[in-house]
Amino acid sequence: MKKIKKISIYILAVTFLITGCKKLDRLPESDFSDANFWNTENDLISACNRLYQELNADWIDNRADDAVNQTVNTVSSGNRSVPNTSGDWNDRYDEIFTANNIIAKHREHR
Repeated sequence: MKKIKKISIYILAVTFLITGCKKLDRLPESDFSDANFWNTENDLISACNRLYQELNADWIDNRADDAVNQTVNTVSSGNRSVPNTSGDWNDRYDEIFTANNIIAKHREHR
């Protein structure tokens, strides 16, 4: 009788372990792949909303000739030192990449 109880417990344990593994086979909810994301119109809307969040509404390009007749600052006076870490250019190119990616994915899935 003890042998049957032990075998029953082992069978139950193995059954729980096997069925529990199926719940672990899930895609991460914080990471998206292109195959899983660009499927619906809402996905496109979400991507566009994310792009608008990235855009900085009060961004002024003081490095160009648009800065003529404005107050003198380190850029216009020529005294600006280039920092080791700066998003002055990278941020703008990241925004352009995001916009181009949205357009490309929209064309692929029309």
